[in-house]
Amino acid sequence: MAHNLMGYSAFAVAVLRKFSPTYSVSEIIQYVAELRKALLGEESLEVNPRVAEGLIRDVLQDKTLTDTPPFGADNETMAKTSFVVLLDLAHDADLAGPSLDEFLRESADYARRWLEAQRAGDAEEQSTIS
Repeated sequence: MAHNLMGYSAFAVAVLRKFSPTYSVSEIIQYVAELRKALLGEESLEVNPRVAEGLIRDVLQDKTLTDTPPFGADNETMAKTSFVVLLDLAHDADLAGPSLDEFLRESADYARRWLEAQRAGDAEEQSTIS
């Protein structure tokens, strides 16, 4: 579980760095289209556009997003798509040395906050059941 959480947290931090605080849905669509073009011929790196756009918009808490994870895909497609997007965003961010250390710290902090929110939600749910 920790591995999955750190992977998701790194994905989320990379997305937030690229697209927030302001973004447009058309910006996300364009990004995914350009990524898919760049990967043409790389069969092992195919990106499902619905999943990629949905994952990005979900991290950004896009209120206009009506679809929910897994966006009609299986777990393998979800994992593969998020990994390819993460690799692309990390490559574009040119992470090395201190910037890589900062990215990893942000990702770990994001994971901690996510876990705390989950635990708080579980505790609240338990108190309403009791």
